[in-house]
Amino acid sequence: MKRDASGIRAAARVIAAMSVAAILSILAACAPVTPAPVTYHGANAGAQRGGDGRSGITVRKDDTLYAISRRQGVSLRALIAANNLQPPYLIVPGQTLVLPRARLHKVAKGDTVFSISRRYDVNMSDLARANRLGPPFTIAVGQQLVIPGAGGQSGTAVAAASSAAGRRSAAPQAPMTARQAKPREPRPVVKKQPVPAPPPRNGQTFSWPIAA
Repeated sequence: MKRDASGIRAAARVIAAMSVAAILSILAACAPVTPAPVTYHGANAGAQRGGDGRSGITVRKDDTLYAISRRQGVSLRALIAANNLQPPYLIVPGQTLVLPRARLHKVAKGDTVFSISRRYDVNMSDLARANRLGPPFTIAVGQQLVIPGAGGQSGTAVAAASSAAGRRSAAPQAPMTARQAKPREPRPVVKKQPVPAPPPRNGQTFSWPIAA
């Protein structure tokens, strides 16, 4: 009888362990799955995607609007407009900035990087940087180019934002000192010797020779 009782208890423990394992597996299957973080590559590397589909970026230490626009390949004026920034266009670390939406352009026959930048009123350097183009900036028909926001980098807003980034003060230049001319050595003055006067005549006349 004792052996039967111990066998029943052992079987009960096995069944209980199997039940606990089954319950844990069911709970694990019902747990929500956390998606892996999405990494964006290209011109907007480091940007995060917001709920409205627009890209955003977190301001880092020593960041400026000009530096962010260069790094993200967007127009400085478009970056200012997308975030409704006002003079003096100051930003702080941890601040989230919205990146202007980029448009696409399909390269047609006769298109050049310069002509496309003129058509969309963007800076040619920004256009090349956004599409990772280097000299001689060759593009092919049918190629898709990213247009980095509207507006070129010009105007009062751009100038003010660039100055807000901090201008490196130029080192004061030493005053120009004119070279002092070496004093010329005085030339020795040569005194002219007076011309001696002819000796005075003694009153005698000259006698002409008489021919024989």
